[in-house]
Amino acid sequence: MTSAPPTAGGIPAGYTYLGQFVDHDLTFDATKVTFGDLVFPAHLVQGRSPALDLDSLYGAGPLDPVSEAFYDPDGQHLKTGRTVAAGDPAMDGFDLPRKGTGTAAQKRKALIPDHRNDENLAVAQTHLAFIRFHNRVLDRLHPNTPPAARFEKARRRVVLHYQWMLRTDYLPRICDKGIVDDVFTNGRKAFEVGASPLSVPTMPVEFSVAAFRFGHSMVR
Repeated sequence: MTSAPPTAGGIPAGYTYLGQFVDHDLTFDATKVTFGDLVFPAHLVQGRSPALDLDSLYGAGPLDPVSEAFYDPDGQHLKTGRTVAAGDPAMDGFDLPRKGTGTAAQKRKALIPDHRNDENLAVAQTHLAFIRFHNRVLDRLHPNTPPAARFEKARRRVVLHYQWMLRTDYLPRICDKGIVDDVFTNGRKAFEVGASPLSVPTMPVEFSVAAFRFGHSMVR
């Protein structure tokens, strides 16, 4: 992602789809409306936790009756899929997990918490990279790690790496570095100023449906 020569704005094209992945981790409008309905911001249903916690990857965890479908039988590893042979041989572990039953379209349906992460090949492979990263981190935990603690320990490590990557690499590429440093040093100045770090975060519609949509203009 970072090895390509600088392009428009000095941002390699892969960051477009990393941004899409991040957006899907932060926001999902789960409001049930029909076209033309009048909807007020207070009535919108946020389907993702507005935090960089990778709930779009982990769902509600392996103990949840819905999210358990995303995990291997051990309840710790995330499922991966098998590519379709098309000139090259099929390969295990290099596609998203798929439903595999029903109609042709249903068989190809990705078995992941957020189906938007299968909208295009780039974001699908980004999601797969995080699946594989989680599984690798899990496999490399110290062998003395108690079985009951292995999943949460791996998840925490993956989320911290993800947040570190966004803080030190992604944000300084899409925002003025001085502004990024100021926000992290001095706190917010425009939204929920002075909010307790322990309070439940919220997602302003001005960000979710306007400001962060700038990523659409990065497609090239």
